[in-house]
Amino acid sequence: MTFRPALLALPLCLAGCVTDHAFRRHLTAADRAIHHARFVEAEQALEAAELAALKLKEGDPRRAELWRLKGDVALLQNQAAKALPFYEKVHAAAVKAYGSASPEAAAAMLDLADLRAAKGETRAAEALYRSALSESEKPGAGRGGDLAARLS
Repeated sequence: MTFRPALLALPLCLAGCVTDHAFRRHLTAADRAIHHARFVEAEQALEAAELAALKLKEGDPRRAELWRLKGDVALLQNQAAKALPFYEKVHAAAVKAYGSASPEAAAAMLDLADLRAAKGETRAAEALYRSALSESEKPGAGRGGDLAARLS
């Protein structure tokens, strides 16, 4: 009798695992297609991943990987303006989930800076690079030296 509540929760847990598996499978397929420059295939896989992501909670940081890949597809097709909102979402999700001084937030900020530099917005890119560096040098930030080496 004491196992009954646990048994009732089992289908909900399994449904979450299936959702996560499908989401990850589609992201992996999209990533593979991107690396082989098959952008139509990547976009199809990302659409399927987006449908699977609807079952994830709104603030789930796993959604950031979907946005990063969508930004990558746009950027690799020379559509920097289309990529920008995706990279901004990735940065916001990383800050919310891990904190502004986290390596994840710094990496997302560097991606934004790289995108701004590619668009010719050098002042905005420099400001983002400097901000990422200053955040990484805060106590508890971790890999500040790695970031400094990358920026030098």
